[in-house]
Amino acid sequence: KTKYVRIGKPVPDMFTPHVKDPYVFQCSRHDDHQNTIEVAKACRAAGIRGVFAGPIHNGYPLMDHIDGVTTFYVGEISEENKLDFCRHATLFMLLANWDLPFSQSLIEAQGQGTPIWVNKRGPFLETYLKHTINGFDASLFTLEQAFHFARTVDMQRECWGAASQYSVPIMCESFKRAFREINEEWRGLSTP
Repeated sequence: KTKYVRIGKPVPDMFTPHVKDPYVFQCSRHDDHQNTIEVAKACRAAGIRGVFAGPIHNGYPLMDHIDGVTTFYVGEISEENKLDFCRHATLFMLLANWDLPFSQSLIEAQGQGTPIWVNKRGPFLETYLKHTINGFDASLFTLEQAFHFARTVDMQRECWGAASQYSVPIMCESFKRAFREINEEWRGLSTP
């Protein structure tokens, strides 16, 4: 049984609605594991502005799909700039093709009131996504559909609420509980 422990930066203490700009955002390491090219292709096909930030890993050909019209690459950015992009984006995207154990970026985006568009890999659906309340499963919703439905203040509030479960006290308690459970299991295995 997999145990997920909540980690990451705390989310804002209060919900504040933001005017969402008509773009989608992905901030990650860009490589085959993150499927960034597929996200860029989806943006171009839908005619939805996509903004990408973060390092490009080992010659990954992301720049072949950045046209400066629909898709934009802003390079590696500061934490403050990342949160600002998250705050104003209509959607945050991550279509990882591996079982990523945790994504701090998804929590940061939701903490800024930004819904997510993710696939069914790793803990994304069970940990981050309440179906159509704070984000969208990419196998059920196209980028256009998710973009259309993601613009409500109610969804922003739900995103913030989902991310607020990652507060410092909750994260610390999760770590302590996981350590206790692991310790109890270990003791059970070592008892003759």
